[in-house]
Amino acid sequence: MKDLIELEFVYQCLTDIRYSDIQNIKHPDVEDATWKVRKKKARQILEIPLSNLALFILAKNKEYPQPYL
Repeated sequence: MKDLIELEFVYQCLTDIRYSDIQNIKHPDVEDATWKVRKKKARQILEIPLSNLALFILAKNKEYPQPYL
């Protein structure tokens, strides 16, 4: 569990997105190394290019149920 929390923190730092938005990430939201996220507070959709490390974190957490992290 501690590892998952650490990965969530690193992912948050890499994407510069609030924890509340990261909690809602789903598999279909990530396509071609880009995360399409609808921000809760702003209600806007952002396209965030994901680094190799961010993609690695998502791949590592695929075994967990939705959402990704």
